[in-house]
Amino acid sequence: RHRARGGGAADEAEDVGEARVPARGAAPHDALEGFPPAEAFHARTRHDPGDTFKALRQWARGISAPDLAEAGSRLEDAVRRDVFLFLARICERRFYSAQGRELLSALLSV
Repeated sequence: RHRARGGGAADEAEDVGEARVPARGAAPHDALEGFPPAEAFHARTRHDPGDTFKALRQWARGISAPDLAEAGSRLEDAVRRDVFLFLARICERRFYSAQGRELLSALLSV
């Protein structure tokens, strides 16, 4: 079978005419896999905010909206609050402002 070629999400297109189904016996995907550690979102942390933002953005772009919703429901309220406060601080940075708003908007829509 042929795979779709192109840019972005099309690179990972399904085989034509087939739906992807997890292999029998495969472990279920953990929606929080790749999510930065909770302490990385604190205002005073040893974690670099730029690295934390990049990791958060990569994680969020790599999972579906239902998985984002599931991950959010599994986080403690304090961690969810810290993530949104962190993104508000990121939006104040000139370099990450547009990307921060984009990610904040995506998370708020879930």
